[in-house]
Amino acid sequence: MILYLPYLPFGFDGIALKWIVLIKKGQEKILAHEMVHVRQQKQIGLVKYLFKYLTNSDFRVAIEYEAYRKGSFMSIEQAEHMAERYRTTLFPFR
Repeated sequence: MILYLPYLPFGFDGIALKWIVLIKKGQEKILAHEMVHVRQQKQIGLVKYLFKYLTNSDFRVAIEYEAYRKGSFMSIEQAEHMAERYRTTLFPFR
């Protein structure tokens, strides 16, 4: 299920929670990125994914890097730069 909302918390443009994807209106380009997270969550399991995402910055960077590379047309360097922003905070775009 994909829902387009006028606002998402913490400055996010998209949030994926297993079978529900929330997209901020006007940010439809992020859908492919969020669908990579849906696949990751199905492979790892939602609870384990969320625990590791919230507690392990290396995991968070790796997951985001994959989503930026596979879910967009970013170069390796661009994806690395975007993913590294998640190393020190859960909310890099706030």
